[in-house]
Formats: sequence, structure tokens, C-alpha cells
Amino acid sequence: MPESGGPEMALVTCRVDSVTRVNHPHLLALASAEIEVSGIAFRLDGIQVVTGHRRGFATLVVKLPTYRGGDGQWRPAVALPPELERPLGDAVLAAYGALQ
Repeated sequence: MPESGGPEMALVTCRVDSVTRVNHPHLLALASAEIEVSGIAFRLDGIQVVTGHRRGFATLVVKLPTYRGGDGQWRPAVALPPELERPLGDAVLAAYGALQ
């Protein structure tokens, strides 16, 4: 942490590596992305593009990867802060839109 006691800043980049269409009523595509934080990169597979509804309109929604827990419930496989999740979702939607 900086000596001033303020929040530490780090450069974060996201790059969508692939988007693959899926033949399913609600799941439209699966994507993979690379996220780099301060020079350390990791890969995130299983990002979902799904249909959703907002205010009565059909929308596209990006969901982070999930896994089925021992109780049969789907749970998030990773948690990202909103400052990262939103730009990643925007990038995935842009890449999905480019497939059209």
C-alpha cells in the first residue's frame, strides 16, 4: 500500500480470446478471456452470453463461469469487482456482436 495510506492502483487489461456460439435456447455463446493485473495474466473460461429480460425487454447478459455445488445449486466460480466485471462483460458482448 502506498505510504500515504491511499488505495493502491494497478493497471488491469482484459482481452476476449474467443467467443463460440452455442445451440441452446437461453445460452447463446461461451467466451474465454485473458485478464492481466499488474503484469500477471490469468485465463477465464466459460463466460456465458445468455438471454435475459430487463424492464420487459429481451436483453443479452454476460454471466461469469459457474459450477454445480454438492447440493445441486449453481454457484459463481469466480467473483470480480464491478470495476472489472462490467468492462469484461462489455468486451464479451462486443466480440459476440462481431459474430453476427
